[in-house]
Amino acid sequence: MEERTFGRYELLERIDVGGMAEVFRAKLRGAAGFERIVAVKRILPYIAESAEVRTMFVDEAKLAVQLNHPNIAQVFDLGEVDGHYFIAMEFVDGHSVRAILERFAERGRRLPEDATCTILCEVAEALHHAHFAEDSLGRPLGVIHRDVSPHNVLLSYAGEVKVIDFGLAKAANRASQTKAGVVKGKLAYLSPEQAHGRPIDRRSDLFSLGICAWEMLTGERAFRRDNDRETVLAIRAGEIEPPSRHAPVDPALERVVMRALAVDPDARFGTARELREALDAYREQAGHRLGKRELQALMRATFPERFAEEVAPGAAIELIKRKPPSVERPALPPLPAESTQIELVEELAELEESAATQPGARPDDGSWSDATDVKRADDTVPGIDLPDDG
Repeated sequence: MEERTFGRYELLERIDVGGMAEVFRAKLRGAAGFERIVAVKRILPYIAESAEVRTMFVDEAKLAVQLNHPNIAQVFDLGEVDGHYFIAMEFVDGHSVRAILERFAERGRRLPEDATCTILCEVAEALHHAHFAEDSLGRPLGVIHRDVSPHNVLLSYAGEVKVIDFGLAKAANRASQTKAGVVKGKLAYLSPEQAHGRPIDRRSDLFSLGICAWEMLTGERAFRRDNDRETVLAIRAGEIEPPSRHAPVDPALERVVMRALAVDPDARFGTARELREALDAYREQAGHRLGKRELQALMRATFPERFAEEVAPGAAIELIKRKPPSVERPALPPLPAESTQIELVEELAELEESAATQPGARPDDGSWSDATDVKRADDTVPGIDLPDDG
């Protein structure tokens, strides 16, 4: 897209679109030639007049700006331009873990175990910070992410791990609250208590992170079923095999993952920090010493199209990041129709009516999966009524 002015920002390229918002790579211009590349997240025009959506959007910004952690993408600004609410946040130059897993799958490989453990540890630290964050008066924020998935974990070309999209997060002081029996998040990454529409606490995020771990280790989808109803029922029952049945996984690491995936929250780790410590103990045992530099090398090897080789006289080959001018970014999918939100809200409520329900047009995890790494992190907003237990 052509560069265009949006308040204090210049919108350079639309990089993401979901059911509630679109995200642009943008440039913030300031005095004396100051410039900064940021990500601008803007409510889609066709739902911009919804008071509920605006409230949720403002809630996200107010919540995320209070989370100051190196593994959480930082929010800088909340504003409105010509009736469009927007959030300006840290631009992470990289890819989601989902896109990375897909790239490895294309090559018939799995993400290396040491990289998996390192990424999981960083995500666990981000969640621990969010779970125990306090406001300026020292009051607990009571944050639960509720949408932990490979789509919402980014790995930058600099080797940084960032958790994004707290738009569905539950917090004690949010203006918008979720009705009982309504779930928010991607179906295939729900915890059993979410899938039952029951009250949740921070351990729900640990189950979702356990699903991420399972998929990163096996290269397969943990709760992929024929349709959404079967996915929800499988999660409720905790129908998941040990990862070692699908790929070589050390028993010690498998025990950590399966504890995170316990159906009973009391059988899981109590905090994300405890999960991090268990992973660290395994990393020490296995001799893993992967850090930011190694993750950077992993990204360079995984997405070589972003790099070129240059040979300096008398020096080793140096990888220089570039964006090949001959490679155009694939076009984003078209914006959803205005009825999409209503259909998504009602979709699961209809599933219980027939055991023979066919899969919908949307993937089982509520995301678009293609080479552009477009995710629909908001397409379950404002919530999905779950089928009754029974």
